[in-house]
Amino acid sequence: MPPFPLSYRAGCSAVALHPAYRYYERGYQVFQWIDSHTGVFIKNSGIIIGLSLIVLFVGVFDRDLWTPDEPRVAAMSLEMARTGNYVVPHLSGRPFVEKPPLYYAIGGGMIRLFGDVLGVPGAVRFSTVLWGIGVLVITFKLTRRIVNPMLALSTVAILATMAGFVENFHWIRVDAALAFFCIAAVWSFIEAREKKSLFRHLITGVFTAGAFLSKGWIGPILIAIPVAAYLLSGRICGADSDSNSKSWVSGAVALFTFAVLSIAWIVMFRLRVSDAVWHEWFWVNHVGRFTGEAVQKGHKTIAVYSLPWTPFVFAWIASTIYRWIKTRSTPPRMHLFLLIWGVASAALLTLPATKRDVYLLPVIPAYAFMSALFLSEHCREWMRGYSFFINGLCLISLMIFASAPWVIKPFLEHLDPELHQPLTELGVRNIACFAAAAISAGTLLLLYRRKVSLLTAVFVPAAMLFAGAFTVPMKAIDYQKSLRDDFIRFTKQIPPQDLPFVAGWNFSQTTLGAFYVYSNLVLPQIESADRVQSIIAGRDPEYCSLVLNQVHSIDDLVDQKYLLLYETYPRGNRKYRALYWIRGPHRCMLEPAIASQSEDAIKTAVVRRLHLMDDGTD
Repeated sequence: MPPFPLSYRAGCSAVALHPAYRYYERGYQVFQWIDSHTGVFIKNSGIIIGLSLIVLFVGVFDRDLWTPDEPRVAAMSLEMARTGNYVVPHLSGRPFVEKPPLYYAIGGGMIRLFGDVLGVPGAVRFSTVLWGIGVLVITFKLTRRIVNPMLALSTVAILATMAGFVENFHWIRVDAALAFFCIAAVWSFIEAREKKSLFRHLITGVFTAGAFLSKGWIGPILIAIPVAAYLLSGRICGADSDSNSKSWVSGAVALFTFAVLSIAWIVMFRLRVSDAVWHEWFWVNHVGRFTGEAVQKGHKTIAVYSLPWTPFVFAWIASTIYRWIKTRSTPPRMHLFLLIWGVASAALLTLPATKRDVYLLPVIPAYAFMSALFLSEHCREWMRGYSFFINGLCLISLMIFASAPWVIKPFLEHLDPELHQPLTELGVRNIACFAAAAISAGTLLLLYRRKVSLLTAVFVPAAMLFAGAFTVPMKAIDYQKSLRDDFIRFTKQIPPQDLPFVAGWNFSQTTLGAFYVYSNLVLPQIESADRVQSIIAGRDPEYCSLVLNQVHSIDDLVDQKYLLLYETYPRGNRKYRALYWIRGPHRCMLEPAIASQSEDAIKTAVVRRLHLMDDGTD
């Protein structure tokens, strides 16, 4: 009601009966309703956006490159930034065509923009965070289009705290770009169908091409599944909003746009690479992944990727199917669309020979949507119990992180000495964990008093746990996984005048990337074991010494006497591949040339080595 005193209103009955007053009263009631509902939305959106950004940005700029993917991908992005070749990805001067170039090109652009401020790891990882923000925004727009803003906000909260999302958008991986373009293409397609917009179909084709240029054919395939699910669910439910004769024209526009952009890159790529490189890209890295020729990588399940929301995902799937069978009626289009999208995508990803868990990343927005729907439709006692369990687990974990300097003391003698400092040092990271633990404890208290929703009761402690995990534990892990110091120290052992005459043998992708990023060094790779013997014997016309990246003993490779000039075990662990710098005991035939080099010649040779492009391109 309008904020007029009762006595004033009682004495002004004539005014109260006036039509203008009744319009004012009705308008004020509408304003109250809008204010109450949008106030809740704005308050909730502020909390969700704030915590989601905290989870995304914590641990992005204050750690080194981590194996297995980051050294390789960062080196490829850095090489693109330096060379300006945005068509063919290169790793240490040679084509590396496992993936198309889009992610590396964006990463290279970020290095150009922010590399001086954030460093190479931070700049490339920043691009991954931006892809993650894009995924959250598009997921909100998609679910808002299908349902309503409040449920869309819930979906974003769930997605931002899914283990698979947090993991992949903190790592330098091309799958971040793939996930963005896949969900963007699905959203654009649904918008185009609902609004009958030819332009939005064109945008769908652009997004689909982006998915292809991020990771190859798996991108359009992962987009085709939800598109087919949306069309099929519309036909089954009789709710297809674009069944007129012009619908095929819209689809043709999207396909044509996708084909033009994709083929343009394929043609430029084919013109620049040799037959061997083309065969590796097309037959090995694309066809081979579905025929079994490629190497298997391992696979995680939906249950792991959707933690801590896994019970709600499977509960929604089970309840939807059970309701469908029990009532023998067609489920709502939205439910049918999600069911086909989630189940069919998971089934498809069991087919490739390389069952990579990261292929699930473009699908987890569907699982977040399922969880949000289940939480909006059900409120059962087991859900409340699970919320208590998650709160308690997060609170205990955060307290352990915060009190690590005291908790870890009895176990120090069993840990690597390098971990003593990051685990026993009390600093800002521990204080941040204490603050996160306090927020989690407050949420637990509100849950006990039934003052908070089940979604908030899981979202807030999960966000605090993920943010806390990138403080104290991350620092300890970074000490173990960092390669920077080992590679810089190794490179300094090689005199500058010797660098042009040093070759590499059996380098892993991680080693190639680490030398390029940390040491600005490209060592030509020797492919023949016979040539290794020739270099050690001092008879090779180009090289006098070798850097080996070995798992086994040097004696397994070299069958003659040699001099071990320097060795190191990256990350200080002898279980990993060692780096050895060796040469023969005899005088190398190139030593007179090495000794006669001028300072300018040495600098020129080192610069040439940095920009070496022995890449097999035409």
